[in-house]
Amino acid sequence: MSLADNVTKKYMQDNAHFADLFNYYIYDGKAVINPDDLIDKDPTELCILSNGKKAFSKQKIRDILKSCSIKTDGHTVFVLMGIENQSDIHYAMTIKNLLYDALNYAEQADVITKKHRADKDIEGDEFLSGFAKTDTVTPVVTITLYWGRKSWDAATRLSDMFPEDTPEEIRALATDYKLNLVTPENISDFKKLNTELGDMLESIKRCDDSEMFKNMIAERNGHWIISREGADLLNVLINAKIVIPDGERTVDMCVATKALIEQGKTEGRAEGLAEGRAEGRAEGRAEGADRVTKLYLHLMNNGQDIEMKKAMEDPDYREQLLKTLNM
Repeated sequence: MSLADNVTKKYMQDNAHFADLFNYYIYDGKAVINPDDLIDKDPTELCILSNGKKAFSKQKIRDILKSCSIKTDGHTVFVLMGIENQSDIHYAMTIKNLLYDALNYAEQADVITKKHRADKDIEGDEFLSGFAKTDTVTPVVTITLYWGRKSWDAATRLSDMFPEDTPEEIRALATDYKLNLVTPENISDFKKLNTELGDMLESIKRCDDSEMFKNMIAERNGHWIISREGADLLNVLINAKIVIPDGERTVDMCVATKALIEQGKTEGRAEGLAEGRAEGRAEGRAEGADRVTKLYLHLMNNGQDIEMKKAMEDPDYREQLLKTLNM
């Protein structure tokens, strides 16, 4: 798993960010899903099928899966919600998510069947099905969150992947699947995201246009505080070079951006964050990143996934590693 995959997964595991994305996508930014109601679920999708003589298994691991009881209009609905983070375009993403969802439904049905077999409470066609007429499965909703700066040009429906000359009669009968996709480029109102997640996605959208990025900063009237995790995310995804003070849990982005602009002037680069990052991209992300990003790259390149996970979660342990590695 790449460093970008790790930081985005860690960031979206936070219940507040997770709920914010689903509230934006499903409820147009209304705070319907409560972060406190989210429960982490095993992201492993495993289904075992049998033809009576031989068993077959299929296993896939999602990025994040949570369950939630959603209360709307006096009704409570139990839903399983998954997020797939993409830092690059995946041209078979629609099929990938379809498989995740299908495996989850198959596993739900398998659990129900096993209970009926143990309880011996159904007969006839229901017994042969292993599934009673009144049985239900929990809805599964998967959102793909694309963190990249290029325009997403992969299919967003399964039917978009069919050959162009597929007859309409066949298209009408073939099962379709919609990719629930969120990209920074396609968000027109970031204020509908009520957590720092909105700032992260807007930064990605604006980062290659210095004027747009400066306007974004100006709109915050000199007050823009982000978390340490948010700064780590921007350092990895857009090579922002944000300096994270030792021991601090937050970063003043207005101060950090002014420092980057001044640095750009000193080094003879054009004013603005986008221009200031150009030299860093030429030198290489690892060399141009700050101490924390260098640490994550070092741990990733050396296969130290456990140490990296602990460093991302524990600031004291992260600082200890930085000192030990003389970074």
